[in-house]
Amino acid sequence: MLSIYQIRSCCRSCSSHSLVKIHDFGVLPIADKLMSDLESNIPSSPLSVSICISCHLFQINEDVDPNLLFKKNYPYFSSSIPEVKAHFQELYLNIAQSFQLGSKDLIIEIAGNDGVFLELCQTQNVNLLN
Repeated sequence: MLSIYQIRSCCRSCSSHSLVKIHDFGVLPIADKLMSDLESNIPSSPLSVSICISCHLFQINEDVDPNLLFKKNYPYFSSSIPEVKAHFQELYLNIAQSFQLGSKDLIIEIAGNDGVFLELCQTQNVNLLN
């Protein structure tokens, strides 16, 4: 049987091999895999986190096959949850006020799911990158 995950040997950001494991959570069922029967064979993967000594990125060590994680019926989209949209609206207002954002500023969203945060930012006079 093929493995559903691969363990990373280098940093996701700088490709350094200077990773130090911070915590091992053990083997867990993969995220958002909704099962209809508790007796079903639930796909699992180890989950551990490391920090890169070179660039200080905190990261997950295992890469689970994205075809297992993000199927056609993927259940989580930020934009479908009113509380999440309200949170991002408040977050943007706090950032804009704290940093006095203008037309020369850039907002970068990493791992933006379905872009709900940037959608809220589009009405403002700032540059966006997802």
